Amino acid sequence: MKNFKRTLQTTLLLISVIATVACSTQTRTNNWEPDAKELTATLEAFFVSAQNSNDSNLVQTTKADLLPENDAQQAAANSAPAKVIYYAESGKTGLPLSVAGILDFTILGMPAASLYDVAEAKVLLMDTYVSVNRTFTLIVSVKFVEPDGSLSNYQTAAFKTGSFKFTDEQLTLSFENFDITTTDLSDVEEDLGSVVQLKVLDKTGLEYGQFSSLVGFGN
Repeated sequence: MKNFKRTLQTTLLLISVIATVACSTQTRTNNWEPDAKELTATLEAFFVSAQNSNDSNLVQTTKADLLPENDAQQAAANSAPAKVIYYAESGKTGLPLSVAGILDFTILGMPAASLYDVAEAKVLLMDTYVSVNRTFTLIVSVKFVEPDGSLSNYQTAAFKTGSFKFTDEQLTLSFENFDITTTDLSDVEEDLGSVVQLKVLDKTGLEYGQFSSLVGFGN
């Protein structure tokens, strides 16, 4: 049964790759260049849509890091270590299928929906340096097409990890149930490029799809 399931997943994956190859060829370029006001408004809307999450505390602390709302949060943000965010949103950086083209969203703890059920998608990756430690936060918000044709509310999966590995050609982030990898590195050692594609794999190495065209912003 396990072999049959893996064969079925692999077959479906090959079909999905063929269907999304046009999107894949565009994942390392993006012309979205918001000014500070537009970026702030975009992130504010993102965190509103991310309220229904598997980890609301992580979503709220990430919001406080990026969008402080009071003096205490502002002071903490001012004294915090460097952060770089990478952001993608359908309608801004690509089609929903490109932003979150995941074969089966249950790998993220979301409903058993496929990439063809994605109506809207938003993805945030935050890279944080804390002393000699480094952590990555991934937040994915997706609005799905329901069987009756209506749209679901945004459903959000949030994760944080300090388990990662850089090589000369790739960054791999390890989460409990999946890994994400990217080969979009900058010329600076152990830094990502200005626009990145993140591939999602299960713990056996089977690829589940990708998050594409995340645009980088630093502070």
